[in-house]
Amino acid sequence: VSDGEEIGLALTAWASGGSLTTGYTPGAAIVHERTGGNSKGHLHFRVKGSTIGNAALTTAMTILDNGKVGIGTTAPPQLLTIAGNISASGDLNITDITASGDVTVEGILTAREFHTEFVSASVIYESGSTKFGDTSDDIHSFSGSLRVTGSGDHYFTDGDVGIGTINPLEHLSIEGTGEQVLSIYSTDTG
Repeated sequence: VSDGEEIGLALTAWASGGSLTTGYTPGAAIVHERTGGNSKGHLHFRVKGSTIGNAALTTAMTILDNGKVGIGTTAPPQLLTIAGNISASGDLNITDITASGDVTVEGILTAREFHTEFVSASVIYESGSTKFGDTSDDIHSFSGSLRVTGSGDHYFTDGDVGIGTINPLEHLSIEGTGEQVLSIYSTDTG
C-alpha cells in the first residue's frame, strides 16, 4: 500500500441465504489511510446512510495520524473537532472556552467565579434578571455607554454615585467643566 492509498475492513449484512453481490457497497467500513512509511496513517470510520445498493459511504469520524479526532470532518484542526451540533446530558466541565460565534444559554448559567472582558461585543439579555457580584464591595467597571431601560424602578441600594468622577463625595456627586454641569427638565408640555 502506497501513501494515500487505503486498506480496511468492510462490514456488510444481507438477508438469510443471500450473498455478496457485485456493485453493492458495504454498510460500514473501518479504513486505514497510509500517510507515511511503516504504516503511519489516518483511521476513518465510514457509514452508509442509504438503502440504495451502491450508495457511497460517508466518513463519520476520522482519527488523524497526529491523534486529532474529527467527527463530521476529515481534517480536524483541534484535538477534538465536531462539525455540527452537539447534544449532551449530565455535566459539561470545561477549563477554558473560546467562542467565535453566538453562544445561547437556555436556562440558568451559574459560575462560581466569572470574569468577563468584552473588547468589542454585546451581551443581550432577552428576559430575566442579572446579578453582578454578591456583596456591595464588588466593583464593576463599564467603559462606553451604560443604558438602563425598562418599565420598573431603577435604583442603587447603597453607596455613592459619581458622574464625571470616580470618587463621589456625597450620595450623588457630579463633576464637570463649562457653564452647565447639571440639567433637570420635564418633557411634559402641559
